[in-house]
Amino acid sequence: MGQSVSLVTTSGSATFKLCRNWVFTHTCREYGNVPVPARIAAGDSFEITFGSNPKTMWFRVKAVLLQDGRCLLIPKHEDMPAKGEDEPVDMLIVDPCRVLR
Repeated sequence: MGQSVSLVTTSGSATFKLCRNWVFTHTCREYGNVPVPARIAAGDSFEITFGSNPKTMWFRVKAVLLQDGRCLLIPKHEDMPAKGEDEPVDMLIVDPCRVLR
């Protein structure tokens, strides 16, 4: 799915992809302009607020994956990257992001 990295900087905004499994089908919805911290590392936890009728939740970062110049922040509750690439997963998409070494 992408190269695993440990620490990235962001512009302070991300897209939250929220997926649901409905027995026979999967659906995903994307919420844009979700505020995120300027620096994010695997293991971090932070609160996100999303949607037109705002919902708030804690996002615990399990992994940070670099893919095509953007960062995919995988939450702790997902099996990524063990799941197949065709299966939808919840994630924060940070575009652009910069990897700190």
